[in-house]
Amino acid sequence: MKTEIDASRGMIRQGDVLLKPIARPRGDIEDVSTRDPRGLVLAEGETSGHHHEVLGKGARLFSMGITPDQLILYASEQGASIEVVNTKPGMPLRHEPVKIEPGFYEVVLQRAFEVPLID
Repeated sequence: MKTEIDASRGMIRQGDVLLKPIARPRGDIEDVSTRDPRGLVLAEGETSGHHHEVLGKGARLFSMGITPDQLILYASEQGASIEVVNTKPGMPLRHEPVKIEPGFYEVVLQRAFEVPLID
């Protein structure tokens, strides 16, 4: 399913997570908001034990059905924010909370790529 960009809102980035504003998705989407018992987790930290979670009463997470990891986030007028939750004691806060404007967003995970050294 192809998503249509919504240019009235800007993209949101927090670490490895990029939220691209889109128009309301068409077609079949599945509500997966309760899939993870921790909440609306968008990404896991690669090494530090943290995760990126959406908080807010009006937030829902959907799968587009193409692949289970192709996610759509919905934030209602009630408000939502993306925050980093540390799961290892003593870890410093890696990112500041970011407010999410109401609407639909495609969730894009961006990982750092390290080029291996060649001897």
